[in-house]
Amino acid sequence: MDLITLYCPVPSIIPVGGALGRPNFLITRLWVTYRDSTGSDSNLTSVTASLIRMNLADGGITTIATFSSDAFPDTGDALNSVGFTHGWDLGGSTYYIRVDLKRNTTSDTVILYAVALELRRP
Repeated sequence: MDLITLYCPVPSIIPVGGALGRPNFLITRLWVTYRDSTGSDSNLTSVTASLIRMNLADGGITTIATFSSDAFPDTGDALNSVGFTHGWDLGGSTYYIRVDLKRNTTSDTVILYAVALELRRP
């Protein structure tokens, strides 16, 4: 099995307002643009993306949301998402998206095109 892991920082310049550096937008969805040639066939080939919070005081990490291409039947280029709720703390934490591209056989295709967080006004 082949595994490639990518770490994508979430910029701390997300628009914030109010107290304690909390975003003045709701961020409740992780979008992933990808290709998984096996679709929802869980044969160890997949694209997974996890939104992770790291506490700056103690280095502790918490997974906020996890996307898996195995949850969707698409076998070509696809755009899908997973929703989540989280109380953001941009002052005391840093955030990143960890992406794992797993390929079971050389004939399988896994590609990551983009990850994005959806911002919307409350």
